Amino acid sequence: MSNVNWKFTNYIPRVVVINLGTNDGGLGVPSATSQTNYVAFLQNIRAKFPSATILALRPVYGYYANEISNAINQVHNAGDQNVRCIDTTGWISSSPYGMNYDTYDG
Repeated sequence: MSNVNWKFTNYIPRVVVINLGTNDGGLGVPSATSQTNYVAFLQNIRAKFPSATILALRPVYGYYANEISNAINQVHNAGDQNVRCIDTTGWISSSPYGMNYDTYDG
């Protein structure tokens, strides 16, 4: 396998979808760290794709839902209005393991 850097200019998306937070929540990443990193991640995506709509999904387990919402508000307040939060509550209500994802608290 070769180590090739991704060439961002090869593809210019109209929409970028982010689905992050569940693993960090399971590992206990501090709330403030999560929000700070999410803002930086949004800003990095924007720098690479200035015209793309960014859709940030609420993690299925709900981990960092408030931090993600706050991060989106922070980039909105900085002038980037083309980032949207997608509420996934109820998209998956149970699993084959008997877990209710909308009320799971880790």
